[in-house]
Amino acid sequence: MELLTVLLVLVIGAVVVVAMVRRRALPSVAGPRERAAAAQPVALKPSAPGGEPRQEPEAPSTTMKLASLGDLAGGLAHEINNPVAIMVEEAGWMADLLDEEEFASCTNLSELRRSVRQIQTQGARVREITRNLLSFAQRTAVKIEKVDVNEVVREVLRLSASRAADGGVSLGDELASALPVCRASASGLQQVLVNLVNNAIDATQPGGTVTVKTRGEGDYVVVTVSDTGRGIPKEDIARIFDPFFTTKPVGKGTGLGLSICHGIVLNMNGTIAVESTPGQGTNFSVRLNAAEAAVRTQASAVVSDPGATGEPMDVVVLIVDDEAGFVEVLGRRLERRGAKVLSARTGAEALRTLEAHHFVDVVLLDVRMPGMDGPTALGEIKRTRPLAEVILLSGQGTLEAAVDGMKAGAFDYALKPCDVDHLLSRIMAAKRRKESQENKILEARIKEITMRRL
Repeated sequence: MELLTVLLVLVIGAVVVVAMVRRRALPSVAGPRERAAAAQPVALKPSAPGGEPRQEPEAPSTTMKLASLGDLAGGLAHEINNPVAIMVEEAGWMADLLDEEEFASCTNLSELRRSVRQIQTQGARVREITRNLLSFAQRTAVKIEKVDVNEVVREVLRLSASRAADGGVSLGDELASALPVCRASASGLQQVLVNLVNNAIDATQPGGTVTVKTRGEGDYVVVTVSDTGRGIPKEDIARIFDPFFTTKPVGKGTGLGLSICHGIVLNMNGTIAVESTPGQGTNFSVRLNAAEAAVRTQASAVVSDPGATGEPMDVVVLIVDDEAGFVEVLGRRLERRGAKVLSARTGAEALRTLEAHHFVDVVLLDVRMPGMDGPTALGEIKRTRPLAEVILLSGQGTLEAAVDGMKAGAFDYALKPCDVDHLLSRIMAAKRRKESQENKILEARIKEITMRRL
């Protein structure tokens, strides 16, 4: 837990540094976007009637500030998520060991499992904090899919029920029946709604109500979070989504929550709006695109992968990461599920390993490594071993890196710390694609040989 405390302190320190961006630009982290913004013409204003105009440099734009924050948040996320990934994987390894028969009679087994779950929960919390910083800079990858909005709302209400009860606030819903599914990110929408509902609860006096409503509106699905709280002053409405702006007392809010929500909704091609009457309450409305077919997809149609049910995985995995602790513990967890695991600490070592072991199915490749980095190694792997599938791993997880990786031939992109069950499913899916490609090549060769004989 001491490691977690240190990490949380680092994140809080980063937010403090970020706050300084509002007052002045940070040249040390200036990137291409900042330089482009700086190259824009400056305003000209006459100094006096008939006099020569003087140049007045414009104040640093919000885009420039967000660009600086994006660079800062990206590096911060990488440095924090790498040790957190090791911590979470070690906790997962402990959970695996606790399933052994030798621990079945341990009198403190339930307490040990509780402690392990707490470590994993807090590790996930740190990961979400770094993701929030990246979301604020609008640099995280968003997976758009069909989402049942009513189901997301029900889960959000369940998560916020305790907070509402503690504040003496009545929490309810008015969900439209036969609501069409929408095109969105389920996790992103949940994050937005949790933030809006919690803000509404905080703004509502005991005895008040917070209600989440859904409705279809033409080609859109609309979610509204309403409260009977104190409302927002008219002069604050225009600034409510600004970075670092908050109506909460000092020490009660960072001013990033609604800015993050705004960025997430925009990334889902949606809109978010607010209406408020001081003394009567506030309504936040999120409008999302409805999916083309208003038919709910059945989540029960998911097919489990080998390894998730305890079956041995017939797969060979090469883990490439400069963090020795991460490679070691992830390798142990995969081997426990029947995978054969090889490892490498650098991109160059990975290429040598692939040259010596032609039977590798899937490569788990870290994006940021000293020497030959992940993207460069990916290019070499696809050039020399085109059938080997690659899943990129990163502690940073920016949209640009994910898109570039997929364009370069990566099968998938995962953010550290990884959920091992999800990673297992992606490994097996990658192996299935590799086998499908191998079968197509084999069939083509058989057909070619047959045609020659004819």
